[in-house]
Amino acid sequence: MAVQYCINAVLVHCIASSPILFQKLGNLYARGKFDQPECRRRYYGDYYRATFTVPLGECGMKKIRQHHPFGSLYSIVTVVNFHPRFVTKYDKAYLIKCFYAKNDNEVKSKLEVSPLYPETVHETAVALPMCKYSLRENSVDGRPLQYAKIGDRIVHRWECDNPFYGMLVKNCYVTDGSGTSVNIVDSFG
Repeated sequence: MAVQYCINAVLVHCIASSPILFQKLGNLYARGKFDQPECRRRYYGDYYRATFTVPLGECGMKKIRQHHPFGSLYSIVTVVNFHPRFVTKYDKAYLIKCFYAKNDNEVKSKLEVSPLYPETVHETAVALPMCKYSLRENSVDGRPLQYAKIGDRIVHRWECDNPFYGMLVKNCYVTDGSGTSVNIVDSFG
């Protein structure tokens, strides 16, 4: 029988010199907990070795806190049996004790964190775009007009020399030269 301690469990290993350990049917279980499937490992056939894992504090495992040495002592009785119903002269019970030392050392490290300083963002002056307005004949790309007659198709074209800027044209009026005006683009554009 070998016992291995893990962080959250105890592993019990049974190793035999021949496959008679569990010839037909055998069990490795926590004493008094045979009826709980999580506390029993059942084996069928010929095995040289069997392994049983018991989570700490489960399956009737007892915990005793100790102060010298400081830590926890876990104990459990495990049973190896070779018959599905009866206790035989070949069955064995083992008292397993596992001590987990607890290290109560406080570890300190001084760490100073510098304050978060704002980074300077350099301002750059961006020149406003140069925009112009023109009247075109028949389409946006038509020839520029200076004169038109009634019935001619006229397209208004606004353009700027910088593609990053946009323009909202609003409140445009047509006047007749004698003070009368007509709104052709309202305040919403």
